[in-house]
Amino acid sequence: MCDTTGNHMHKHGVRTSQEKAYGDLRNDIAIQMDLLTKVEGQLAVIGAEDFPMVGAIVHTLEHLKGDLKRNVAELIQLINALDAEQAAYFGDGGHEHGHEGHEHGNGDHAHGEHEHGHEHGHEHAHAH
Repeated sequence: MCDTTGNHMHKHGVRTSQEKAYGDLRNDIAIQMDLLTKVEGQLAVIGAEDFPMVGAIVHTLEHLKGDLKRNVAELIQLINALDAEQAAYFGDGGHEHGHEGHEHGNGDHAHGEHEHGHEHGHEHAHAH
């Protein structure tokens, strides 16, 4: 992100080479995850079929699925090694928004309605 205090070495709105590299790595993760979802869907459909070579196809897709998962894990580890802010979210589960000490459950409550008894300073309309 740009330093908006005036102490920056680049023009406001222009990402540094490091920020661009991190963005590329995150984009690589997104691409790998999209492909993983596609392969898992193919496995479900093709695995239920009965035709010659289905076993070979499923075997190959299973290997591809494992490779994709490994690639994503390696990319996440790399980003965490390079970006301390990103890595910090893995240490505490990503909860740094003041809701420690309670479970969010299954998401059936509207934002602002939490078991800890305080509101977030805004009101919500409730549909019943």
